Amino acid sequence: MATYVNNLRLKEITTGDEDGTWGTSTNTNLELITDGFSYGTKQMSADANETFTMPDATADATRGFYLKITSAGSLSTTREVTLGPNTVSKVWMIENSTTGGQSITIKQGSGAGITIPTTEKAMVVTDGLGSGAAVVNANPTVAAGGLSYVAKTANYTASNLEGVLANTSGGAFTVTLPASPTVGDQVVIADAGNVFGTNNCIAGRNGSTIEGTAADLNLNINGVSVQFVYSGSTWEVYAQVGGNGGDVVTLTGTQTLTNKTISYADNTLTGVVGVTATQTLTNKTLTSPVLGGITTTASGNLVVDPATQIVEVKGDGSSVEGQIKLNCHANSHGQTLKSQPHSANVTNTSLLPAGASSTLVSLVSTDTLTNKTMVDTVYALSGLALLATNGGVQTKTVGGAITFTDSLVSGDAIVLMLEAGASYTVTWPTMTWVTSAGNVAPTLTAKDTIVLWKVGSVLYGAYTGSYV
Repeated sequence: MATYVNNLRLKEITTGDEDGTWGTSTNTNLELITDGFSYGTKQMSADANETFTMPDATADATRGFYLKITSAGSLSTTREVTLGPNTVSKVWMIENSTTGGQSITIKQGSGAGITIPTTEKAMVVTDGLGSGAAVVNANPTVAAGGLSYVAKTANYTASNLEGVLANTSGGAFTVTLPASPTVGDQVVIADAGNVFGTNNCIAGRNGSTIEGTAADLNLNINGVSVQFVYSGSTWEVYAQVGGNGGDVVTLTGTQTLTNKTISYADNTLTGVVGVTATQTLTNKTLTSPVLGGITTTASGNLVVDPATQIVEVKGDGSSVEGQIKLNCHANSHGQTLKSQPHSANVTNTSLLPAGASSTLVSLVSTDTLTNKTMVDTVYALSGLALLATNGGVQTKTVGGAITFTDSLVSGDAIVLMLEAGASYTVTWPTMTWVTSAGNVAPTLTAKDTIVLWKVGSVLYGAYTGSYV
């Protein structure tokens, strides 16, 4: 019985087989051998991985020495093309003529493949080792591990072992790194137009990280060539500047940068403070900093000019109010301006005193007031407690028998204007009356004025008269 185990899938006729048809089968085999040296075209049917299998004893373009691969539509990313069967060992010249500007990776089994950029050609060998079969680079112009270069002027997805000569003269664009890279994969992106500084080239990370950061890398230095090597966990970056003159800036060198714009936009650089990044500065001295709304005068005064003209010091959100502390010249003492607590539920404005330099008067300090007008409150007493905090002048209309209680403290004094006192019984707390007749309570009329004050624990009263 005939078998098909050879590398061109020819019909191998056994002894005694094909009596009367042997010549036909032999002629077919000779034609298929000729196909093995010919040109053929295979089309990928969709934007997906494809398998082309060489049929047994049947003419097919897959058998050709020169295989041109096209696509029915545009490819959106690098696709795999598997050449079968995986037992065929053969030399192929393969051309990537697909549309969409994407590379294709030639595979045979689970072993290594060869990636061919769009419009490029490569000579490859399938080793035919079954399920683990690999594809070997047979191109004598490309050494193992070397790069093949392509020139690009628009968005492009690079393949492993590919150098992209990116010319951004017509505008910025993105070169996307290979998806799902393996250890040792390499891509080089070089500034072919020497204009990266004006029209940036973006290295798209394509699902991986670059130097451990999940962000694309902005290439913005004229003449730069950047090598990306995949470590197994991230794309490592190695850069060199072309022959445009100038010295290289180092991490440890003391150097002066002239006419340079340092931009922090797309990636994290270790030890570099970014314009938009949120970072903590430790042990840093800012010399003549220019902060938004903050300047210094010639004498060194700090000038704050917020848009709302309000400098806000926040509390901690739980128990500590906003505060401003002013130290003495030796910084050994300080006085703190502090907001009222949250429980006070107040929002107000306090004005500083006008006029010449002066000292504020506090609730607990002992001070002398000079040239001050004291305006007291006139309070209509609703209860019966004699209390100075209600105001210095208090009024009371008697509507029945009443008994006043003493709530004054030493040093307090009030003026009490009493109406209808003659019509009802008015009982006073224990007190000392100061009158021309001695310590006697006054006889009340329809309208009376009484002065009450306290010294120590003694309550005093003086009847100033009736104002009927």
